[in-house]
Amino acid sequence: IVIEELAGRVDDLEDRVWNQEEKNEIPSDVQSLRAEMMLVRRALRPLRDEIEALAKEPPEWFSAEIRPFVADLRAHVLQISDALDTMRESLVSVMDAHLSLVAMRTQEVMRVLTVMASIFIPLTFVAGVYGMNFQNMPELDEPWAYPFVWAVMIAMGLGMAAYFRRKGWL
Repeated sequence: IVIEELAGRVDDLEDRVWNQEEKNEIPSDVQSLRAEMMLVRRALRPLRDEIEALAKEPPEWFSAEIRPFVADLRAHVLQISDALDTMRESLVSVMDAHLSLVAMRTQEVMRVLTVMASIFIPLTFVAGVYGMNFQNMPELDEPWAYPFVWAVMIAMGLGMAAYFRRKGWL
């Protein structure tokens, strides 16, 4: 019953990871489930050793009818131990999947931020150059200079956005 309940919780945790629910709670839930599994494993280990010893060298007061039950009990304990190992491996894969999904989301955000920075850094440079208070900039005296700089900056931004969209980065 305990193993089935733990297996159900592992499955639920896996579903939560793939449905991307409660992202911040998943690592702590994995850790608490892993701790419970270790508790069951620690309780099972001495039992497994004793049943193994009984199966190898049954005491003479064990009747012939009891010996098959000891072998059956040994098989059940080994099956539970294997199930715990399998669930532990499943928890590792659940945590790996969670971390991979978090990394993918982070990478997507970083990609968008990089594209946005790539568009605005050259515009910031142009605005910075024309924001300086130089007197010997000949284009400052021209009436068309201000709209021209705006046109160049808008063309640069739109051109880079179109290029990034064509490349599939935006």
